[in-house]
Amino acid sequence: METRNLDGLLAEFVNQSKAILGANLAGIYLHGSAVMGCYNPKKSDIDIIIVTNDDMTDYLKRAYMDMVVRAHSLAPAKGIEMSIVKQQVCNPFVYPTPFELHFSEVHLQWYMESPDDFVQKMNGTDKDLAAHFTILRRRGRCLYGLPIEEMFAEVPKRDYVDAIYCEEQVNGAFDEMEKRLAIFDLTLENVVQMDCLFRDIWNIPVMEKIVKERFHGKYPVRKSIQTEFAHVGGENGLQFQADAIAYGFR
Repeated sequence: METRNLDGLLAEFVNQSKAILGANLAGIYLHGSAVMGCYNPKKSDIDIIIVTNDDMTDYLKRAYMDMVVRAHSLAPAKGIEMSIVKQQVCNPFVYPTPFELHFSEVHLQWYMESPDDFVQKMNGTDKDLAAHFTILRRRGRCLYGLPIEEMFAEVPKRDYVDAIYCEEQVNGAFDEMEKRLAIFDLTLENVVQMDCLFRDIWNIPVMEKIVKERFHGKYPVRKSIQTEFAHVGGENGLQFQADAIAYGFR
């Protein structure tokens, strides 16, 4: 399918958002590589935050997701990654940040196969939004709505550090798991069960997001426990640890 240039795609995205959300639309904001000076249409996705004044019905979420999927098909490379949040969690800033809807390339198959299931379940909290809002405050671009500094409060440093620190550790744990599985010609997709230890159990959504991205649609049984790691504990210590059972045919 023919792709569109970035500015044209964003203009159409804004117009369609206005038509679907009407008075509930408070703002649309661009962040990520497109505002950081490192956007590459062959490798980058388009990162967008949509802010609403109030809740969205499942009917509206379906209509909006249909629009997003169409725009995603016309976007370069990795397509669109977007989150919808309510204005009340942006200023004052709420952490972990609740979101109403989220979409990226890794969720496309889920939505296409089970759209009702997707719009009902794709909500919760996302610590990554602390990092996204931080970038927005410094380098973001307002596509529609209030100026960025009015819509988004400053993210406390402790929340920003926590958001990026935990995600790094979860990815690091899965990197190590991947290396050990490779010894036996297995991959993360062969994992059937995990015991996950968290310093802060509220980081479970961080792990869940990464599992969706790295396990390619496979969802091993998971048991999550909160603990204080005695050997490298504390605020700046170990945040996550995982043990796994994998199964494969020889």
